[in-house]
Amino acid sequence: MGGWLLGFTDGKPKPPFPWAGWLAIPFFGSCAVILALRLFDREPQIIIDSDGVFSKHWSSSKVPWSEIATIAPATVSRQQFLCCFLVRPERYPAESLLGRAMRSNRALGFGDLALSVTGTNRQFHELVAAVDAFRPGMLAAPTD
Repeated sequence: MGGWLLGFTDGKPKPPFPWAGWLAIPFFGSCAVILALRLFDREPQIIIDSDGVFSKHWSSSKVPWSEIATIAPATVSRQQFLCCFLVRPERYPAESLLGRAMRSNRALGFGDLALSVTGTNRQFHELVAAVDAFRPGMLAAPTD
């Protein structure tokens, strides 16, 4: 992408700001490396059990059920996820880059931790069923 922006290919774009192409090269290169690592990551991405909720994209620690106030399903552009609203979010800070990027979710009404099955071998209804199995009645009405 960066090479294309800089005009290194047969395509034409030579932008007025060549620095955009130079910034795109490491950015998209990093994205490719992260994608490749995630494709071969066979560890559980989400664990929902009697102890609580774990999301590898959020942090390395599990959030106990006692620290989850409510969970609400939401949909944005056909992307379904469960929004977890934590009792004391400061006790369970995001550790991953993606988790830190999700900090603004609460201000947007999507809770502190968003669980999505994208990139897993599971379906959304299985995620909902797991929450219902371990904490019946915790799911709130959809926010969409």
